[in-house]
Amino acid sequence: MDVTQIVLRHAVLSDAEALSKFMNTLADENLDTISGVRTTPAEEVALFEKAAKNGRAFRLIALDTDEVIGLLGLWAGEQAHSRDAARLGMSVLSPYRGQGIGRKLMKAAIDETKKWPSFCRIELEVVPWNKPAIHLYESLGFVREGVKRKAANYGGKPTDSALMALVW
Repeated sequence: MDVTQIVLRHAVLSDAEALSKFMNTLADENLDTISGVRTTPAEEVALFEKAAKNGRAFRLIALDTDEVIGLLGLWAGEQAHSRDAARLGMSVLSPYRGQGIGRKLMKAAIDETKKWPSFCRIELEVVPWNKPAIHLYESLGFVREGVKRKAANYGGKPTDSALMALVW
C-alpha cells in the first residue's frame, strides 16, 4: 500500500454510512485496546449534529480511495471553563496500522487546534499495554499525567487507563 495516496480530510455528513462501516469493522477486530462500539449511520449523523453544536469539535478521516481507514475525533468541553481543552480518540484499521497514518491524523489535529484562540490542551486515555499508541503520543509531545483506575472494561474485566496530554 502506498501511504502517500491516503487522503486526510474532515468528515462530513455524507460520510455517515462510511463511518458506520469503519466503526463496525473496527468492532469486528475485537481489540483489547478500544471499546469496539458498533454504530449505525443514524448514530453517526447524531455525532455530526453534536459536533456542530459544540463548535470546537471535529472528526478527521483517513481515506484509501473512498474507504475510511482511520478516524480521529476531537471534542472540546461544552462549558465556558472547559473550551480551551479537548479530548481526543483515534483508531486505524488493522491492515493500515504502523504506516504513519495515525501520526498524520494526530499532527493534523494538533496543527488545527493550535490555531484556535486560547486553546491549549489535548488529552486522551490509552490502555497501558497499547505500547505502539503510547510511543506515538509521546513522540508528538504528549506526557503521562496519571492513571484512571478501572476506567474501561475489556473482555469483561475492569482495567486502568493511562491519562496523557499535550499542553502548549
